[in-house]
Amino acid sequence: MSIKSRLNRIEKRLPDESKAAEKVTVDIEGLLFMDYEEFRKVYIEWAMACYMEQHEKADELNAKAEHFIKTLEPITKSSQFDYEAYQELLVRKIVDWMEEHGVELEDDRWERVFGGD
Repeated sequence: MSIKSRLNRIEKRLPDESKAAEKVTVDIEGLLFMDYEEFRKVYIEWAMACYMEQHEKADELNAKAEHFIKTLEPITKSSQFDYEAYQELLVRKIVDWMEEHGVELEDDRWERVFGGD
């Protein structure tokens, strides 16, 4: 088999670069959120402290999250990251926190603090 034929066969086996790039765009926060309950807890408490405009508490929790980001190693690989599972887990954790603390979601406040989504 010629080199050219072998290269053509290899190229056809490689995944589409645009799809591969989409899977790798996840940041470390997303990977840690999927892998570690302790990080999820701090991350959700930070988000909700921002939402409740508790700035000092948010700064403290942000420092804890940064410490985890610098010290924890993700278990999940970027290529294995499931964005839909991440979104579902994130929403579930936020809803759990709100139910536990008796807080009602106000869309306009959420948009003001987090910029929509």
